[in-house]
Parts: sequence; C-alpha cells; structure tokens
Amino acid sequence: MLTNAAATSAAAAHFHKDLHPHAHYHPTISSSSSSSSSSSGSTTSSSSQDTTAEAIAAAELAGVATPTTTTTAKVLRMLFEGPGKPFVAQETANKEITLGAGEILVRLTMATVCGSDLHTASGRRAAYLPSVLGHEGVGVIEAVGADTTVFTADAAELNLATCASASAASEQQQQQAPNAMGNLVSLQAKTSVLANLVGRRVTWTLTNTCGHCLPCTEWHIPQKCTSLFKYGHAPLEDACGLNGCFASHILLRQGTAVILLPEDLSDNVAVPANCALSTMVAVVEKVPVDAKTVLIQGAGLLGVYGAALLKDRGVATVYVSDNIDSRLELAAEFGAVPVKGAEVAALKPQSVDAVIEVAGVASIIPEGIRLLRPAGTYVFAGMVHPETKLGITGLDVIKNCLTICGVHNYASHHLVDGIEFLRKTANRHPWSKLVSPPVPLTQLDQAFELSNQRQWHRVAVQLDQHF
Repeated sequence: MLTNAAATSAAAAHFHKDLHPHAHYHPTISSSSSSSSSSSGSTTSSSSQDTTAEAIAAAELAGVATPTTTTTAKVLRMLFEGPGKPFVAQETANKEITLGAGEILVRLTMATVCGSDLHTASGRRAAYLPSVLGHEGVGVIEAVGADTTVFTADAAELNLATCASASAASEQQQQQAPNAMGNLVSLQAKTSVLANLVGRRVTWTLTNTCGHCLPCTEWHIPQKCTSLFKYGHAPLEDACGLNGCFASHILLRQGTAVILLPEDLSDNVAVPANCALSTMVAVVEKVPVDAKTVLIQGAGLLGVYGAALLKDRGVATVYVSDNIDSRLELAAEFGAVPVKGAEVAALKPQSVDAVIEVAGVASIIPEGIRLLRPAGTYVFAGMVHPETKLGITGLDVIKNCLTICGVHNYASHHLVDGIEFLRKTANRHPWSKLVSPPVPLTQLDQAFELSNQRQWHRVAVQLDQHF
C-alpha cells in the first residue's frame, strides 16, 4: 500500500499532467482515513473527521501507511447476463465496501443508456458475463478514501481546499506545504476538506488510467493507457462489483478524474457529459481553428454536441446530415444547418473545411471525401464497430492532401471543458430536450427498448423512489 504522502504526490502528478494547460479549473486533494455512510447518506460527525484529519496529516509526515476506509450501503445492481436476456436486479441489504487510497463511493442519482450499451446488449460488442453496464452517470459522494482528488470548474470552490503535495517531512513543512499552483496552504486546510466533499454531486471520467505509461505521459492520450480500466465494461468481481452505472452505487478508483458539478447544472443535463460531450470536445479539438464551414455526419447526441461546440467556437456554418427529420429539427435548435439526402448531394464539391463522422456508418465516407476541400480534415469518431470497411482509395486522400484522424474517448481535461461549456451555455441551448424523463432502474429493459426506438438522444434511468 502506498503511504499517504506517496499516493498524494502520484495523484497530483497524474491529474495535473492531464489537465488542459490553459484551463482555469482548480484541482483539490483532500485526505481522510475514515468516512462512513449508510444508505440514507449519514456520515461521521465533523469533530471526529477533524480528529481523523489531524491523524492523517501526522501519518503523512511520518511516512506511515494510510489506513483504508470501510463503509456499508444498501446496494442494487442490474446484472447483464448476455444478449437477448433480461437484466437481473440484485439487491444487497448491507454490503461492506472498502475504499483504498484515492477511491470514492458515489451513490448514483442518474445514468443514461449510451449507444455502446445498446451494442453490448445486442451482442454487437463483447462483454464480461455477468457484468454491470453503464458508464454515463452522475451521483453524490457517500464516502471518500484517503488522498482523494477532485476537480472543479467553479472558482468559488477554491475555499474548499487547494492541491497540496503532502511529501513534507520537516517540522517547517508540517505547517505549510507548496501546492501545484505555487501557493502555500496549511495541511489542516487540506485534510479538513473531506467533510465538504461528502454529499457533493460529481461526474467522472469513464476510464481509469495509471498516469505513468507512454500513452498517459509522452503521447498525451491517457484514454489508451496500457492498464486502462473502463467503467461499465468490467468483470463483476472487479471493484466490489460496483463498476457500472446501472446500479445504486459506483466505486471510483484512484486515477479517475472526478469533477464537482455546478449546483445549477441539473442531472439530466450533466449526465451524458462524461461520454458523449467529452468525446465531442476531443473531436472538435481536431478541427483546424480557421475552419469556417464544417459538415457533421450524424444528428445523434454526438452531432448535436458537435454543432453547439463549433458554433460556440465561432464556426460560421455547421451542416449536420441525417436521415431522421426529428433529429435534424433538434440539431437546428443548437445552431446547425440541417441537410438530408438530396440536400447533401447538392452541396458543392470541396466546399467544407472539415468533416466529422459520428454516424457510425462507413457508406457515408465517400460523400465526406467529395465535400472536403484540398488540405481539409476528416475526423472519424462514430465507427466504433468492425462493420466499417471504407469505400475510398489512397488516391482520394493523397491527391487532395487530406488529413484523416480518429478520436476514441477523451482525456480528463475534455470532461472538465465539457462541464464548463454546459455551465456557460445553460441558457443558450435547450439541453433538457436531449434526455428522456427517467425510467426506474429496475425497469432497465424498458429503458433499452425505448433507446432502440430513437425517440430520445439519451434515455435516463434512476433509482426507484422506494429504494
């Protein structure tokens, strides 16, 4: 087990490296060895937490191993047992949960059914059996392990805590330790913040990364970490079996970026952010900054987010193509120029600066190549299944000097940027139209059926009120 100091130092190094260099978001690290929670969300008293904070601070300085946190909770998991089979509700009245360094127990308040969940349920995508699916979610912190790191997009959160390196060993460093921003903060301020984190609403990255391998460091693609863990795509026995969002709780590991949500950002607006929105933040990042005209192929949730992000960036014209009228109509409300069928064919060749594919259909790629200007950029993000052989030649790419790149998942700074984007555009776009009214979690089969009907961009699920 890492000592408290070593774990804090490692976490700080990892998360700060992954944050966008120009972002103004403020990470916080706090420490505690004990934080208990029941199904009703009760926690230890503030006086006992303060005592614990002092003990942990002393342990840090002495290089003593940090104890784990143990709590119990009433837990519900919806088990996926294979394609074509109904989900099975499994309830445990008093599940004992042990949190290691940097781990957070979250009680889920809402989750949504992503397209990859549909692929898994239909057998199009392999999965561990049994398992808990679901990776788009938001929730409330119920218990926190030692050396926990969270980020916030709200400058007002600076009064909660600051990020301190707890590697101090001398008596002088016991009084104050330098944080990542070059300021000085007291260890007591760092350790006493835990009481403020319990009960806070959060979202998190859908992947957990090591922070040390080449993808995490030199290559700057932590989503391709050599020891990657993905929530909603894991064996049932991993992380107490609380590793997917179609459940009452999820246990977040150290190495997962956890973001405090602004109070005025509702669950149904924030819930798809840690997959669809963050992915599109990463996708839009690949579009040249001088692009004036962009075509997005696909008016699903990715396409809608892409249109809003590009318009916010100042792109003059954002075409969105699809074959579903209702989706095109909604995309127009987010700044897109909707085009369908003959309208796409009527667009002039070499008339757009960039094309973004988020339809998951390979047959539309030749159309995108036709529309791209010389030296244009094509970003693939939707074709995440094997039935995607491309009907283009090398000549198509070379003679027009095209740039083609793929984007899969995202880094933690993309999620932070996405949350900030939702916050600043809360009154500019009808975000609440994208997610359905919540379906009870125990009726997850119904939620999947509704998702397949494509009436909503995302179908939400929520714990039954009686649970």
